[in-house]
Amino acid sequence: MPESDPIITMAQLNPTVGNITDNVRVLRDTYREALSGEAILVVTPQFSLTGAPLRDLAYCPDLHAAVQAALEHLARLTRGTKTALLVGGPFAEDGVVHNGAFLLKDGAVTIAARHEWDERSDMQGRDAVGLVDLDTCKVGVLLGGAVNRPDAASDLVDRGAQVLVAMDASQFRSRRIESRVRDVAMNRVADNCVPLLYVNLVGGQDEVVYDGGSFCMDGQGRMVQKLPQFEECVADWDAGAPFCPEGEPAFPDSMEEMWRAMTTALRDYVHKSGFTDVMVGLSGGIDSALVAAVAADALGAEHVHAFRLPGQYTSDLSNSSAQEMADIWGFSLETVAISGVVDAVASSLSGIFPDGLKKLTRENMQARARGYIFMTISNENNWLHLATGNKSEGATGYATLYGDMCGVYNPIKDVWKTTVFSLAKWRNANKPADAKGPEGIVIPVEIIERPPSAELSPGQLDSDSLPAYPILDGVLEEIIEHHTAEKDIVAKGFDPAVVTRVQRLLKNTEYKRRQACPGLAMTTSAFIFRSLPIVNKFSPEMVQAIKEMPTD
Repeated sequence: MPESDPIITMAQLNPTVGNITDNVRVLRDTYREALSGEAILVVTPQFSLTGAPLRDLAYCPDLHAAVQAALEHLARLTRGTKTALLVGGPFAEDGVVHNGAFLLKDGAVTIAARHEWDERSDMQGRDAVGLVDLDTCKVGVLLGGAVNRPDAASDLVDRGAQVLVAMDASQFRSRRIESRVRDVAMNRVADNCVPLLYVNLVGGQDEVVYDGGSFCMDGQGRMVQKLPQFEECVADWDAGAPFCPEGEPAFPDSMEEMWRAMTTALRDYVHKSGFTDVMVGLSGGIDSALVAAVAADALGAEHVHAFRLPGQYTSDLSNSSAQEMADIWGFSLETVAISGVVDAVASSLSGIFPDGLKKLTRENMQARARGYIFMTISNENNWLHLATGNKSEGATGYATLYGDMCGVYNPIKDVWKTTVFSLAKWRNANKPADAKGPEGIVIPVEIIERPPSAELSPGQLDSDSLPAYPILDGVLEEIIEHHTAEKDIVAKGFDPAVVTRVQRLLKNTEYKRRQACPGLAMTTSAFIFRSLPIVNKFSPEMVQAIKEMPTD
C-alpha cells in the first residue's frame, strides 16, 4: 500500500437508460459530496453514464455525442481537486463501438479500460483492464467480467496496482452475490494480496434487475465494507479501517432476494416509465395474489388497483378470497362481471356458428373478455396493467392469447408455479425492510392451500390439463435449465409419457411466448434469453427413427 492510507468512495448507483442528463446530475452530486471528504477516487459502476442494458441504443451516434458531452462536463468538476472520478459508458472509435471506463482527473478524460461492444458477452477481453496513477496510489481497473479472470488481476498487480477496483453491471441471479464474494473476489485477493473494491450497478431496467451488493476486501481477503442489495448507496473505503467485526460475510435468504428483485424491478419499471399506479386482476388465485402483494410492497397499496372479474364459473371462495386479500393490504377492489361481454360476442357470432361454440372457444372467450376489460380500464386511467402468468404456464402455453396474457409487465414471468407458492408462504412469515405492505399473514391461507383452477368451466382444475405442478416443474427445469435429454429425465424417475407430453407442450407453444409482455428475468433460463423455432417439427423419437431408416 502507499505511504498514507487512501480513501476511495464507492458509488452504487441506479441510472436510467438513456437519461444521460439526469444520470450526470446524480454523478455530479455524488462527486461533489465526495470532495468534502478525503477520497482520492470516486468509483461508479459500469454504464453509470447511460444505464444498462443498452441493447442497440449503444450504436446510436447521438448517444455517443451525449456521452462525450457528459464526460467533458464531469471532467471540468475535477479541475484543481485531489479527487478523480471513474465512470462507465459506450463510445465509438474508428467506426467500432466500445464499452469503456473513463478516468476523469485534473480536468482531463482518459480511457482507463475498454472492450469492443458485445452486450451478449461479459466483457472479459484482455483490454477490459487498465492501470491508473493517482499520484498517491496506483489503481488497477477491471471492467465488467474482467474481474472473473485471474490473469487480468495478476497482470495489473504485476504492473504496480496497489488496489483493484471492479466496475460491473452484473444482473441479479439467486445466490450470485455469494458467488461474487467466495468464487471471485476472495480468489483474486488470495492470488494477489491487494485490496479489491467491487462496485455494481443497481436497479431495474425492462426485463432485468441489477442487485448492487457492492463490497470491498482488504489484502487478506477480509470483508471491510458491504453495501446493501437493491438500494442506491455511497460509502467510503479507508485502507486503514478495520475489517467488518462480523468477519465471514452473511448472505441473504434466496426467497428474500427474489422478493426484493421483483419489487425493485417493478418499482423502477413503473417509475422510470413515467407512471405511478398499476392495476391487477385479482381472481382469488395464488398468481394474482402474489403479483398484487409484490406491487403493493413495491409501490404502496394506494398505487395498486385491483379488479375482480367474475364469470359464470367463478366460485364464491374466489370472490371472498380476493376481497380478503384487498382488505389485508388496503388497496381498492372493484367488481366487473364478464358474462354480458361473453354473451354479446357469442350472440354476434351466432350467424356464423349456429350450433354454438366449442367448449375451449367459450373458455378462451372468458379470458379474452377479461383482457379487453382490463386494457380498457388501463387506457382510461393511465395505469399499467400487470400480467400474472408464471413460468410454468408460459412454458406449457397454459394461458390465453389476448386474454390472461394481456398486460404491460409481469413480475413473476420467470417464477415456477411451485416457487410462487414458496414465495407466498415466505412473505406470510417475513417482511423485507423496504416493503411497503403489512406484516403477518398477507396472502390468505385458503388462496395458498386451494387447488389451482382457471375456473373457465364447471369443476375445472389445472391438474385436468397439466401434470401436478411439482412434477411439471421438475421436468421443465431439467429441459429448460439443464438441457437434459429426454431419456436422462426419465432415468431420474419421471414418467416417460409425462416427459414426452411436457416436451410437446413446450415445443408447440413458442408462438405464445413470443407475444407475451415483458417481465423480470431472474435466471439464465428466462424466456427472454432463450427461444425455440415457432415452426418446429423436431421430436426425440426421430433419433430412433433415423437409426431404423433403410440404407438401400
